[in-house]
Amino acid sequence: MSIFRPYRKDPKKFTYIPRYFDPVKEEREQRRRELHGQSSETDAEEYVPGRYIRTQRDARDERRSERQRSQGRNRLTGVVILLVFVAVFIFVLYPRIMGLVNRAAEQKQAAAATDSVVMELTEMGIDPAKYPDYVKNIEELEANRERTSSATLNIYDDDVDLNEKH
Repeated sequence: MSIFRPYRKDPKKFTYIPRYFDPVKEEREQRRRELHGQSSETDAEEYVPGRYIRTQRDARDERRSERQRSQGRNRLTGVVILLVFVAVFIFVLYPRIMGLVNRAAEQKQAAAATDSVVMELTEMGIDPAKYPDYVKNIEELEANRERTSSATLNIYDDDVDLNEKH
């Protein structure tokens, strides 16, 4: 609303008149189409409000549903691949890794045993560097003692069977 214009009760109407519209020519073309067997309904489809919008909406919905289906397949494929990797890890790599960890623990225990033997020898006043064979023999003796401490000896007739306790 402007100060310089008077107030209008009705909005301005849009009256469009086509520049090259010839009603006589339109009627003549329609009669000609009817005479040649073409109906005017097939040439100029009747306007249906919202047809274009519905068509776009349906196409968009179809694209979305197809995208969701493909995402579901991709997600399923990803889960299957992940499960295969987990199975390979559990059955192939995990035992190897645990074997490395166990060997490292055994080496650490052997080093601790060697350190204890060296400490005992130094306490007794013996230089361990002079007797490396003695230190090695004691280490082997302790390793054998640890291996056999958890085993039982079962004797049946002539067979001797050594079973480890678990």
